[in-house]
Amino acid sequence: MAPASVSQLLAEQRQAIQQRLLAGASGDDVVTATTDMVDGVIVGRYRTAARTGGESLTTAVFNIVAWWQSVGMVGGNWRPTPIST
Repeated sequence: MAPASVSQLLAEQRQAIQQRLLAGASGDDVVTATTDMVDGVIVGRYRTAARTGGESLTTAVFNIVAWWQSVGMVGGNWRPTPIST
């Protein structure tokens, strides 16, 4: 059996998130699931660059991931700031 394509895996993950939302998941649960999905894409791209892209591309991707981590947007830690009323 051939491995699933990236776009197929993303479509499946989006569908799973949609089903969770339709089943009554909270907004926080949906944001967490979406963030985890995006984290997976970023980490996957980094791994691909590390294997195939050569040193300069690997360094560039590493710097992007490091920046995302520094602002708290990688690793499932990012949460939207609640709006004060």
